[in-house]
Amino acid sequence: MNEKQKKRELDFVVHYYQEGRLNGHKAFRVWSSRMGLDRAVRFRRMVRYAVAACLLLALGASVFVYQWWQENRSVELVADTRLQVCRLPDGTTVTLSPHATLSYSPGDFKTGNRAVALKGTAYFEVTHNPAAPFSVTTQYAQVKVLGTRFQVQETGRETRAWVRDGRVLFASSTHSDGVVLTRGMEAVLPHGAPVPRRVTPSLNPEAWRTGTFVYTDTPLEEVLEELSRYYGVRLTAMEPDRRLTATLPAGDLDRTIHMIETTLNIRIKR
Repeated sequence: MNEKQKKRELDFVVHYYQEGRLNGHKAFRVWSSRMGLDRAVRFRRMVRYAVAACLLLALGASVFVYQWWQENRSVELVADTRLQVCRLPDGTTVTLSPHATLSYSPGDFKTGNRAVALKGTAYFEVTHNPAAPFSVTTQYAQVKVLGTRFQVQETGRETRAWVRDGRVLFASSTHSDGVVLTRGMEAVLPHGAPVPRRVTPSLNPEAWRTGTFVYTDTPLEEVLEELSRYYGVRLTAMEPDRRLTATLPAGDLDRTIHMIETTLNIRIKR
């Protein structure tokens, strides 16, 4: 350090010296300004603020994306070997048969588009909302309702709709023309057909859900027809004109056949 620099520093100290105390803060501020430190400190501070702002923006964007994903993601409900009861965002209750699949988007329900896709068989108790119709779509058919209790059954050959109460429109997924079903009515849509047709209602359309078939003085021919459709087999008997009154278990074909044969003293072929 040369004499000129020493003199300048001494003048600096003398100038900011006050009797009884040294104004160190002011002295350091002036000194750091002369040395170019203020600019560096301000720059680093600005960098920290900029980084913090970017982090806040990134956090806000992440929250927005997560909320959007939550509302627009597709929910898929899959029943195992047992019945599964689930509640949809609008309060509608759905009972899925074993191995059935139901999918929907929570965001659609918020916008009034109450739409679900079904594979298999399901029973619906739809919350009434005239402003937002409820629709069920399968691979080959669609059902539209306002508020009712009904079921849709899709198999490899056909789709059936049965209404417990209320009113539904049952149509092919490729044609707008359909049939209107009300309390106790049933219709079937063979896959490939343009329009469903009304059929005689099944004797026990909810057997898969209740676990029982109930017959009261029912012609054996009708009993075997329903059981054949339910189990996917062909059951016949030599005495089709016999009548049956019994409560049979659903899900155990061998036991069911044995109970009918024992009750009516007949032989059933399959």
